[in-house]
Amino acid sequence: MTIRAVLFFINLLAGGFFLWKYFFKNSLFLSLAVFLGAYGALIFYALAAGMPLNFFIVNFPLALYPFALLGIKSRPGMTFWPRQPRRLYHLLAAAIFVILILGILHMMKAPLFERDGLGIWLTKAKMIVLDRSFLSEDFFNPWRIQDSPRYPLFLPLLEGSFMFQTAVNELTVKLVFVYIWFLNLGMIYENLVLRSGRAAFFSVIALAVVPAYYLMADGSLHTGYADIPISLFYLSAGIFLLDYFPTGSKITLAGAGLAVAFSAFTKNEGWAFGLSVLLVLIIARRKFSDLVLFLAFALIPNLPWLLTMIRLPNLYQEHYLRRIPEILPRLVHIPLILKNAVFEIFNIRHWGILWPLILAFFIFFKSSSVIRYLLSVILITIACYLGTYLLTSWDISFQMSVSFARLLLHVTPLTVLLAALHIIGIKNPPSSRP
Repeated sequence: MTIRAVLFFINLLAGGFFLWKYFFKNSLFLSLAVFLGAYGALIFYALAAGMPLNFFIVNFPLALYPFALLGIKSRPGMTFWPRQPRRLYHLLAAAIFVILILGILHMMKAPLFERDGLGIWLTKAKMIVLDRSFLSEDFFNPWRIQDSPRYPLFLPLLEGSFMFQTAVNELTVKLVFVYIWFLNLGMIYENLVLRSGRAAFFSVIALAVVPAYYLMADGSLHTGYADIPISLFYLSAGIFLLDYFPTGSKITLAGAGLAVAFSAFTKNEGWAFGLSVLLVLIIARRKFSDLVLFLAFALIPNLPWLLTMIRLPNLYQEHYLRRIPEILPRLVHIPLILKNAVFEIFNIRHWGILWPLILAFFIFFKSSSVIRYLLSVILITIACYLGTYLLTSWDISFQMSVSFARLLLHVTPLTVLLAALHIIGIKNPPSSRP
C-alpha cells in the first residue's frame, strides 16, 4: 500500500510540475494547487461521461511526466531560499520542520471519526470507490444516500481516487490533507521569500501553529472536513489576483476564475467567494471583457456538476435563499451575530493571538490598493457568511459556535499572506505568469 500511496502523490506532482514548466513558471506550489483542483475536476468529467473509475483514470497524470521533465534544468524556476542566508533562517526552517512533524503525528494518530468528515465526504468517497462511479444507484437512492447528497464532490473524488489507488482506510486517507496543508504553507512561503526571508519563515510559522488546525473539534486537519481544502483555492485565487490587479494580466485573471471554480466544487461557500471577487472587480472598474473572462473560468468548469447536482436527492439542505423574503424582521439579530463573530475572532483556544495581531497590522501599517482590493474580497466573503445566520432556522448562537470558526479557516491562509505583504510592501511581486 505504501508504494501505491507514493504513486498517487507522484501523479499529483507530475501535473503540478507540468503546469510549473509551461504556465506558472515562478510558482511551484501554486502550480501544484491548481493541478490538484484540475485533477478532481477531470476525474469528475470522466465519471460523468460514464467511464468507471479505474487505474488509468486515477493515474493519467503520469503521462505528463515526459513533458514536465523535458528540459527542466533550463526552466527559470523559483528560489526557495532567501537571497541573503542567515543563521536565523536555518533555525526558523528547523522550527517549521519540527512543527510539521508534530502536526502530522497529531493528524495521523487516529482514523477519521468526526461526523461530517466521516458521514458526508468520506462516505461519498467510499461509494465512489466501491461503485466506481457517482452515477450509481446508491447516489440516487434517498434511503441509502449519505448526509447532504448535493454537497460538491471535489473532496470525495480526491479521497476516493486515493483509496482506489491504495485501500479503503480511514487513517491513511488523511495523507490527502497533509498534502493540502503543505501546499497552503508552501504557497505562502514562495510568495514571500524573495521579498523577505524573515517574513516568509515567520508567516509559515504563524499559520502552522494556529491551534484551530489541530485542536478544533470541527474542521481541523484531522477531521476530514472540506474547510482546509477550500482555503487552498481561496489562497490560490488571491495569489492570482495579487498579480492581476497591478498588471491586468488575462492569464492570472483566468487563473483566479479557475481557482474560484475549484473552491465552489469543494464547498458551496465558494460561490460566495466568487461573488466577492466579482464585486471587487466591478468596484475596481475593470474592463467588461475582464469580468466576462473571470465569469467564464469561474462558471463553465462547474456546469457539468450543477447539471448533475439537480438530479441528486434534495435532502438535509439549508434553503437559505428561500428565506430572503423573511429577512427584514431577522435584522434584529445582527448585534448577536456580530457579537458571536467578535468573540470567535478573539477565541485564544482556536486562534491564539493570530487575529488580534493581523487586525493590529492592518490598523497601524499603510496598505497598497492591491492589498485593499484583496482585503475587500475577504471582508465581503465574511459578510456573506454572516448573512446566512440571518436566514438560518437554527439557534444563531449555537450554529455560530459550531460553524463560524470553520468559516474563518477558509480565509485564514490568504489573510496571513496579505498581512505579511501589508507589512513588508508588495513591490515587484514574483509573477505567476509565464
